[in-house]
This record gives sequence, structure tokens and C-alpha cells, in this order.
Amino acid sequence: MSVSLLWLGMALLALELGALLFRVSMERSNPYIAAYRSGLPLPANGATAVRTEADGYFPEEIGGWSPPENMSNNYPLLHKFPKIEESVSESAATNDNLLKSEFAALTDKEKEVYAFTQGMFILALDQNFSLQEVYGAYKVLFEGFQKYATFPVMRSSGAWDDICTGLQVAEKNQQAYHVQTTFPTMVQRFFPIEAICLPPAVMSGGDFRRYVIYKAHPELLADTLRKQMPEDTRWDIPFYRYKPASDNPSFSTNSFGLRSAEITIPKQEDEFRILCIGGSTTEEGASNETTYPSLMEGCLAQAFPDRKIEVVNAGISGISSDWHLLRINDYLKWEPDLVIIHVGVNDLWRQYNLKWAVNMLADYSHFARLLFSHVGLRGAGSIGNTGLCLEIMTMYFQQSGAAVAFASIAHPNTELISKAEKQYYNYQAWNKWQLPAFSFDQYADDIESSNRMLNEISKKHNTFYIPVAESIKGTTSIFWDFCHMNPEGIAMKAEIMCDFVAEILKTHLSKRQYPIP
Repeated sequence: MSVSLLWLGMALLALELGALLFRVSMERSNPYIAAYRSGLPLPANGATAVRTEADGYFPEEIGGWSPPENMSNNYPLLHKFPKIEESVSESAATNDNLLKSEFAALTDKEKEVYAFTQGMFILALDQNFSLQEVYGAYKVLFEGFQKYATFPVMRSSGAWDDICTGLQVAEKNQQAYHVQTTFPTMVQRFFPIEAICLPPAVMSGGDFRRYVIYKAHPELLADTLRKQMPEDTRWDIPFYRYKPASDNPSFSTNSFGLRSAEITIPKQEDEFRILCIGGSTTEEGASNETTYPSLMEGCLAQAFPDRKIEVVNAGISGISSDWHLLRINDYLKWEPDLVIIHVGVNDLWRQYNLKWAVNMLADYSHFARLLFSHVGLRGAGSIGNTGLCLEIMTMYFQQSGAAVAFASIAHPNTELISKAEKQYYNYQAWNKWQLPAFSFDQYADDIESSNRMLNEISKKHNTFYIPVAESIKGTTSIFWDFCHMNPEGIAMKAEIMCDFVAEILKTHLSKRQYPIP
């Protein structure tokens, strides 16, 4: 037995040493990695970027601008729940009443909608306290291999005892019971969070369910999130909202915390307002004037010199679709006529980051980094969760009279990319992004799946689909990492967006088919 363990140890050591030597060799021989490590511009030998013709999607009946009776969206689903409030505290009593009296009777789809619109994630346990379902944004913590790491951490940290005790108290008193516990992840083991334990319920099919509802709204977690940031941070709440009225030559915000010029509410009667929401692929640019929304505004001003067209950059670096949904009241308050939604990267990153068991191994082992590189991003529920949040957002926007356009996320072209460039993107993700198990091939596959989902939602909900990804071919000539663009790439994206939106406005500005009263 000891001899076998010795041989196993020697084999693992040899694999680790081989992986380390491979990394050192790659750092020395790859010109892109060498330039990146030295802080120099990337070599100008990547494939030349080109713009190609690609078909987007123009609905016959435009959701938000067409009469409501001509649209098939399932609006009644939204009316079943408390509206998303301006303040989290305002909806607390209403939420607790629903939880006490109606929650167990909701369908699985309704429970998902409730979890996302209220900023919660929910565990459903059986009579023996075995997990049966998870609702909300953190399914990946309890899926596949990851669940075998999550549960031991919950038990060792006391979080499992917290919720089991809370469920027993709720059963005894037959009313919801609030407990203070910790977020179930090793990376943030002592991250405080409040959970609501509900009295047990017998479902229509006879199944017994105990529900634990974690209150994970970023407003409630703000103090803890802020502690992760330096004092001079630009964040009000990290990856959710920037500080308002910050004044920096390269990054300034208006009174709403947007990287955009000041906007008026209510907007002028003759003004057409386009709201661009997304993550860093919306917000990116060396200055406020070089972001794609700002460049698109200038382009549209030239195309329609006699019209007042305002393009608002509401991009927030690192924000995912579920947190976008929680900001829906802000977005509606800004009175958009057209909303461009450009998302996907951060939802994939969220799924990846929550797989902390895989990431920890890859972070400490060069061999594990290579071994696990194809399990880093994909999550069973990731695309579905993103799609549900985007569909709910679409319904809210259309109910307010705004049309919606989904814009696909571009990535370095898989047909043009060289082996050296691919190594560079992987290396940069490992180091700058702290994604130790990242694989460019897996990312490209996942972001293409996300783009297909955006196209499908467009057709389902009568929205536009802007083919950004399908219209750009390039590698390091326009992408400085696997998703962010250099100035040339941002300009290309802005041009594609402008051309598509101009086609919309040529018809609908003249007909004044917006907004619906």
C-alpha cells in the first residue's frame, strides 16, 4: 500500500513539474504573453479585423411599440408577485406575507421568477432535510461535483445547523423564522446573510417540502461588498452601482452613477432616448467619449441631424443579468424609448466563479489548471437563469412602452485565431481575471450558446437582435482579452449598432409609433 502511494505521489509530482515547465516555456516563447508580461503593446501580427454582413432580427410587431393586444408576452406572470420596489425595505412586509401564505403553492416557474425578482435564492428540502430543488441565481453551488464541496463547507461553518434549527423552529411555531447565517461558499466562508425558514408544506402531489430563502439582494449585502473594495473605489455597491457625480478625466459619472452625460427626467417631449445596459463590454472605453454608446450617439446625430436622439451608457462592469433585473426601476425611471441589452460574459463568469472547488485546485496546481480547463465556465443552469431574467426584464420594458434590442457579444474569431493568441487569452484569464481553469475554446462555445439564446428570446418576445458577434471577425487586432476590445474594436461595434438602430429609426421616428400611452 505504501509503495503504491509512493508511486502515485511521484506520478503526481512528475505531472505537476511537467505542467510547470510547459507554463515557463510558454511564457518565454509566446510573443503575446511576453509583451503582456512586459507591459508592452501586443505584436501587430494577428489576423486583420474585418466587418462582415450578417442578418439581425426585425420583428413584424415590435414589442413595446405595437398595441398590447398584438403581443403574446405572458404579462400576467409578473402581476402575481410584489413589484420590484425602489427600496428593498419597502417590500419586506409584503414579501413575508406571501412567503407565509402562498409560496409553497407556486409552480416551479413562479418560484424561479419570485427568487430573481426579489434578489433571493431558495433551497427546497424534503422531510429528511435532503436537498430537492434550488431556485434563483446560485444553482451551480448545488450542482454536479460542486455540491460535494458546498455541503461539507456549510456543515463545518455552522451554516447547515443554522438553517436546520431555523426550519425546526418554523415548524414548531408554524410561522416564518429569520436566521443569521453565512453564504455557502469557501471563498466567502464568513459572508453574512439572512435566511428565512418557512413552515413545512405538503405539495399537491403529496411531497413534503421545507423552504429556506436566502435574502441575497445586493442592497442588503452592500456593507460586506463595500469592504472588499479600496477606499478610493468608484463603486457605490461593487458590480451593481457606481458612485454618482464622480469626476475623473477618464471615468466620470453623472448624478445617477452612469458613465454618461447628465440626463433629464422627465425627458424632453421630442427626444428619443436609447438606454444601453450591460457589463464592461458596454461600459468599456479609455474615456467616456470612446465608449460604444457615446460613439453611437455621434453617429446617429449625423444620420438624423433634425432629431434629438440621446444614447445613455448604463453599463456596469461585472454586473450579471439577475442584478440587472433588480435595477429595473432605475432603468424604467430613465424613460427609454429603446433599450439595447448587451450581456452574457458576466453570467458565464458568475457560474465559473461559484465553482470554487475546481478553481481552488487549479489555483494551487499547474497540472489541475490544465486538467480542469474545460469545466471552468459551463453550468447546467447558467443559460436558463440568464434567459429567464432577460425575459422578465423585456416584459417590464415593453409594458412601459419601450422596445428592446439584444446585441450579441463578440469574441476573438475561432477560425482566425492562432495557437499563440489562444495561449495568450488563456494566460491573461488565469492571471488578470483570476480564472485559473479558464479555456478559450470553452468560453467561445459558451458565449455562442448565450448569443443563440438572445436571438431566441428576440423572436419569442418581438424584440430586435443586433448581430454584433456575427458581423466582426478579428483576434488580437481588436480584442485585448477574450471579450474586451481595443479602440478599433469598440468603434467597429458602435458602427454596427448605429447602422442597425438607424434602420429602425428611419421607419419609426417618422411614424411616431412610440411610446404606447
